Amino acid sequence: MLNDMKTILQLLCLFDNIFFILGVCLYYEEFGNDHTMCKYSNESTCALEKDLTEDQKKVILDTHNDYRQKIANGSEANFPKAANMMELAWDYELEEIAQRWANQCDFSLSADRRSFKYPNGAGQSGFGSSAPNDERRDISKTAVTSWFRERQFFKEADIDPFKGTPGYPTRHFSQLIWATTESVGCGYSKFKTDWYQWVLMCNYGPTGNEEGKNVYEKGEPCSKCEHGCSKRYPSLCLEMKKEKTFMKRGSPAVNVNMVALNVTHPYAIIQMLTKLMVC
Repeated sequence: MLNDMKTILQLLCLFDNIFFILGVCLYYEEFGNDHTMCKYSNESTCALEKDLTEDQKKVILDTHNDYRQKIANGSEANFPKAANMMELAWDYELEEIAQRWANQCDFSLSADRRSFKYPNGAGQSGFGSSAPNDERRDISKTAVTSWFRERQFFKEADIDPFKGTPGYPTRHFSQLIWATTESVGCGYSKFKTDWYQWVLMCNYGPTGNEEGKNVYEKGEPCSKCEHGCSKRYPSLCLEMKKEKTFMKRGSPAVNVNMVALNVTHPYAIIQMLTKLMVC
């Protein structure tokens, strides 16, 4: 009996890897063929380097939350306090989709980056850097800091409701501080054209930058948090609850809300079973 179960789990691992190699388009087909995970291969023909380290992911996440905390508690000049700003969590499904796009070595934004947790849309911010010579360059914190610098062009009148600041590049900043966004996941690649290029793409869920909606609700920090305040970032709101953990391929245990599986999909069922073991 145990041998039979082991064989079944091995087969599930095999199917999971086959779907992964095929680009998991079978998983995302309901979004259409233009979805990033269907339109592009998992392999990159242009990237000299790709994928973020766990340390880089932590830097990106912490830098986002540090800046959100700064806005929420009113320590950033010319910005009122935020009553409902969420603490961000890393989302590995958003990361997979962002990485697939970063693998294309393109500085523009992808067309369809929806995820199963965020089927109504995911936001995206991109950052690029270049140099004539090859070098070690870590853009993980530089990118987020660059987006936060756009605050100098952002007008308080754009907070509620959001209209975008005409003539100024502020949409990276407004997405960074969008209160109801709760998840981020990013992808990275390095490639060479005439110069060496570095690109970071971050996907956000739920999406921000929706005109007519509020960037955040003004008020005392954490005063409109349905599930309480973060211990690490006391001016930010907690998510509804901490979810169970599972093993991501090649990574430590992560929150199940980071992948947001659609349990009605055959591939999702295979994933949930195989995440109980390391494939």
